[in-house]
Amino acid sequence: MVKKLLLIVTLILVITIIIYSFLGGYSKVEFELLTDDLTIYGSPYQGSVESQELDSIISHFQQLSKSSESKFTVVDYFTDSEDSISQFIGITSAANFKIPSIEMKEVTMLKAKITAHPIVMPLPEEVKDAAQKFAAANDYRLDEFSIEIYSESGELIVFFPVKAK
Repeated sequence: MVKKLLLIVTLILVITIIIYSFLGGYSKVEFELLTDDLTIYGSPYQGSVESQELDSIISHFQQLSKSSESKFTVVDYFTDSEDSISQFIGITSAANFKIPSIEMKEVTMLKAKITAHPIVMPLPEEVKDAAQKFAAANDYRLDEFSIEIYSESGELIVFFPVKAK
């Protein structure tokens, strides 16, 4: 009986490791420094993470990103609040849109590329901590916000604008 139980537990463990690996759980976050221009079209939001308004804004820009060949984008301003967020939610695109935008020219950014499936993706705090370490090793410090760009393929790119120490 013990042997059967041990065999079943071992089999479940092996299957779990294979699935975790297949979903990209062992893939590392890739970092690189670059200087680039970026324009984000969207809408500012400040408030509760459980707001109907937030859901509506996200849904609108996700649909727009699918219909306009742009990428769904979230600018996340770092706050100490647990129940409130400050974001600019929208899209990045080469086309011009007649909606509010944030335009950044020749900004030095730390680019984090995450290819893991969302189920096994590292937590945002883990990505930010790793970005802070990478920036510090290159004599930079992170600015007060990050820019998350979501692609249809499931890849997540997070830009952390940086400043010299």
